[in-house]
Amino acid sequence: MKTAAVLERGLPVDRIGLLNLATHKVERWIEVDRGVGGVDRSVGGVRFSPDGKRLVATAYGRDPDALGSEPSRTGFYVVDVTAGRADFTERPPRKDDSGSHPRGGRQDFMWSRDSTLLWEPWANRTGKVFYDMHGKEVPAPEQEARLGAPGALLSPGKKLVTGKFAGDDGRIVSEVLDANNGRRVALVPGQQLLAWADDDSLIAWRCDPERCDPGKGEFRNRLVLVSLDGESVTPLSGFRKADLHYSGRWTPVFSRR
Repeated sequence: MKTAAVLERGLPVDRIGLLNLATHKVERWIEVDRGVGGVDRSVGGVRFSPDGKRLVATAYGRDPDALGSEPSRTGFYVVDVTAGRADFTERPPRKDDSGSHPRGGRQDFMWSRDSTLLWEPWANRTGKVFYDMHGKEVPAPEQEARLGAPGALLSPGKKLVTGKFAGDDGRIVSEVLDANNGRRVALVPGQQLLAWADDDSLIAWRCDPERCDPGKGEFRNRLVLVSLDGESVTPLSGFRKADLHYSGRWTPVFSRR
């Protein structure tokens, strides 16, 4: 919670900034290669490992967030934060089972929970594809394999896992499952469960109850802290504007303390 990895505007870029969250100043820049051997290595996405020791920086040939952007991922860097060393591995977009590339520009790599592997979602089925630090595909860790959906979140005590939106009859709720058998154990207020605050509460997106109909601005939502029993809902932010292309639209980033 002391340092953030940041990129400048005009993605992809050739350096990664380490931003001091107390002073709001970039204390150090880590340079990467613009291109070697005809492969563009500019960075369009970056994430800290859970242990805070390394970064994975995904490289692209074009801005991955541009409207209508096509897949242009070229690979990834694993960055030693202390040494400032960035090692590149070529890994273009993975094809699905039919041999087609996935749609959309952004295809960032993410860290496993123990900071030892990288992963990305399967292109056309549920689950994750795992890689070692050299880009070699490896089997999914046992605990990860049991979680199912790519966005599933394991509770701190490792007994529960977040599920999917389960609203019906106008309710705005999502499910929480038993991590061992996949059975539903709770329904909590919210469209999307984003992070565990502790074993008994989660942070979620929840739309304005009066405007949750898809035709009336379902994206006008805010962050809330919800209890596992569904009895407590505490707003953590104001509502976001219901426009996906609004220049002031923001996205939260969560980190362990």
